[in-house]
Amino acid sequence: SSLGEEPALSDERDFLGSLDNLPDGESPLPIFMKGLQDKSAVVRAVCVWALGTVALDDTAAQDAVLALANDDEPVLTMVLIFAGRLPLDDRTTRIIEDGIGSPSPKRRGAALSAAARHGREGGVFRGAVAEFLRDAGLRQPWDQAAKTWVQIGGDPREVAAALHRLLGLARSSPALTTVNALEKIPDIDAGSAESLLPELKQFMESNDPDIQSIAALAYACQGGDEGRATRILMNVAPGVSRAEVRGLREERLQHMAIRGCLSVPVMAEWLGDDDAERRADAAHVLAFAGAKAVGALPRLRALRSDPDPMVAEAAGDAVKHIDWEVKHPEEAAKVREEWPKWGEW
Repeated sequence: SSLGEEPALSDERDFLGSLDNLPDGESPLPIFMKGLQDKSAVVRAVCVWALGTVALDDTAAQDAVLALANDDEPVLTMVLIFAGRLPLDDRTTRIIEDGIGSPSPKRRGAALSAAARHGREGGVFRGAVAEFLRDAGLRQPWDQAAKTWVQIGGDPREVAAALHRLLGLARSSPALTTVNALEKIPDIDAGSAESLLPELKQFMESNDPDIQSIAALAYACQGGDEGRATRILMNVAPGVSRAEVRGLREERLQHMAIRGCLSVPVMAEWLGDDDAERRADAAHVLAFAGAKAVGALPRLRALRSDPDPMVAEAAGDAVKHIDWEVKHPEEAAKVREEWPKWGEW
């Protein structure tokens, strides 16, 4: 500039330049260690991330990174992620606990994820995580706290009980996402899940397409009427653009199909719809249902000759996928386990 000051991004450029000029075969570790002292928070955060990748077992790197526990964002979030990958000791426990109690939702989320990585050993954080459940969703990310609670050995019935309070306070999408997450928790007892169904029915009548569709998805995955939930998702309330509604609807129908709680007969009704988009969407979703959709194969095979190429392609893909699952049930089960879970799409 005219005052002789360097551009704001000069530090980041210098840092990237030092990596570009690194001789072949030479370790970048000294550069990342030096970068922890850089005046640019972006450089410091990148170096914390890099050291967590290439030097997680290096004691000097651990000490240097954890010394940044009082740094600014985005550095502190990266430090919390780093701490979650180290064995628990006094330092890492204190850093994670402080993060859970932070006023920053982003920092709290990183700390909760770090606690969850320790599994049952993370039981030392139950007191801090329980605060989220007692707040009944007034602090975010409540859904992450609920999942962390169970992963560190908390009683899943506490989550169900807290959700009763939360669902009575406000029509909250994060709350409903948490309800849906419960169906992935193997320890949740059927009674706790089933007790949520009457409240979810209320949310399925919402005029907000996001809340309505999450509620329908959660309702089906918790053991509710699959046909009713599938139909609600297929006809999700208007209110946003056609493209947004279609994307939202298809994503959640796909997840319902993956989890095995899609009503195939109801979804297959769209295979005969006059709207080509609906025919294509139905074929695409039924592919995710796999072997459960075997009853729809005759109609899908016929649609491979549909005059609309989008429909014909989707139907062909669905037939191949369903046929493969029927013939290879064990391999198909393994593939389904690796598919993204809700919240990871």
